[in-house]
Amino acid sequence: MIAASSLNATYCDVIPDGIINGGDVSAVANAVKSTTPNSDDVDPLYDVNNDGKLTEDDVHRVNEYKWETVYHFIPNLISFVDGVYYYEIETDHFSIFRGR
Repeated sequence: MIAASSLNATYCDVIPDGIINGGDVSAVANAVKSTTPNSDDVDPLYDVNNDGKLTEDDVHRVNEYKWETVYHFIPNLISFVDGVYYYEIETDHFSIFRGR
């Protein structure tokens, strides 16, 4: 179940544990530090504001949503984000290959 106030918060949960915290901030900050400025090789996982660049703006975005709960784990529920759409698929089994 998504609990974030906006879908933008889901992008900030780069360590997918359901809550945006210091680990997410550190991961984005480290990605920004290790990326050459104006590089075309940008990892979209850390580009949380979806502007095609890894900058301090991405770190600030994660800080903006820090401590927000993005989702609650529910067994047999597969959740994913595709672009701007959030999907939840409930299965009888946790395996996506055995779901009915």
